[in-house]
Amino acid sequence: MPNVRVDKLVPGAIDFEFVNKQSLLDPSGGYQMLPGGMIMQWGRFRQVIRNELTFPVNFPIPFPNICLSFSATPYLAVFNNERDLWIQIIGQPTTSGAVVATQAARRDDQYLDGFDWFAIGR
Repeated sequence: MPNVRVDKLVPGAIDFEFVNKQSLLDPSGGYQMLPGGMIMQWGRFRQVIRNELTFPVNFPIPFPNICLSFSATPYLAVFNNERDLWIQIIGQPTTSGAVVATQAARRDDQYLDGFDWFAIGR
């Protein structure tokens, strides 16, 4: 942090445990435990999807108590206005994961390159 001045640093002022409660380097997913007990988790699924299917999402770590919110976003490698699969969340997420489904408005040209997901809980 630039331009930070510390007159007195007391033991416990820096929460090294907070720094150690993270998994930020894996490009396919990770988590961050926040002070107060909230946990953010995220991931991505990269595979060509050409049908209406369901996909289990396993969180990098289970939430100790509850998954409060889960969302998924379709991913296309390049723009194409004919690609018509979209993402739906099936049922309630659990502490360890969720289920995502793809759905299409018509049978021809169903295509998606994957999806990204984000969850928050405690």
